Amino acid sequence: MHVFSAKNVSVAYRGGSRALRGFDLDFEGDCLAVVGGEKDGKTTLINAIAGLVGYSGEFVLDGVSLSKKPQGARVQAILEDYCILKRKTVRENVCYPLYVRGADTAPAEKAIDEFGLRKYADMRAKNVKDNVKPYIAVARLGLVKRDLYLFDDVLRALNKDEKSGFLSKLKEISLNLEGMKIFATSDIDEAQAMGDKIVVLYGGVIEQYGTYEELLEKPLSNKVAEIMSRGNAVFRPTVLREYQGRLIVRCDDETVTLEEGSANRLIDRRYIGREVQVAKYTAGKTVKYLLTDSETDKSILRL
Repeated sequence: MHVFSAKNVSVAYRGGSRALRGFDLDFEGDCLAVVGGEKDGKTTLINAIAGLVGYSGEFVLDGVSLSKKPQGARVQAILEDYCILKRKTVRENVCYPLYVRGADTAPAEKAIDEFGLRKYADMRAKNVKDNVKPYIAVARLGLVKRDLYLFDDVLRALNKDEKSGFLSKLKEISLNLEGMKIFATSDIDEAQAMGDKIVVLYGGVIEQYGTYEELLEKPLSNKVAEIMSRGNAVFRPTVLREYQGRLIVRCDDETVTLEEGSANRLIDRRYIGREVQVAKYTAGKTVKYLLTDSETDKSILRL
């Protein structure tokens, strides 16, 4: 069990735009998953934790602040380029963490076989296909102990059929790594498989943080509902009505009367009679309705 904290972390680029704003959380567990789109800040977050970009605020792992500079002794990161040394062979890439420490490279040879890389061992890394590179990167994971392992969308180069087997293998390896893991992805299924808890990033801020079940059952915004429904939560405008304590909405071309007492669960009864957004989605096997404010996209009721 590890304890990881982020204290008001922000990353600003030239011109003053912020790629990450007020990132603040406390996590206890083995693996934290971070979900977001291409420009939502997950890569910036990984780079900041690795000390590769400047930031304000602080990251703390198991009571010790992380350096704002690259820290190879404590942190291993698999970034967008998989940290592949293109001019070196696949074998040299896998052996590299041991080679630079003057250690026996026999464990690396074992990893080459374990990850099916033997036929590529003498090829230069720049000549192997993109779907081989994740295996090279992950083969090095267990060779040198680190306090923290960072993953930035490591399955993106694999097709649907390849992802399943690779994810199972990565999960198996992850359980044997003593350090904490932070797994960034654009795929909620990957996040569910890897993370004890999930952070949803949107526009550089935390949209919601919790377990997979909490996010599925109680999404706090349109964005989270969209992610958790795999894109099937379609929000439509509706005028919110009430009858005998029950809310009435128009959804998917039908009038729906929500459960008894639903009107009392609104965050503000002044929404009754106003236009809001409604979406129907599935949480497990249960159909639920999410009502959000038309201006802020934030939840005003979850049933």
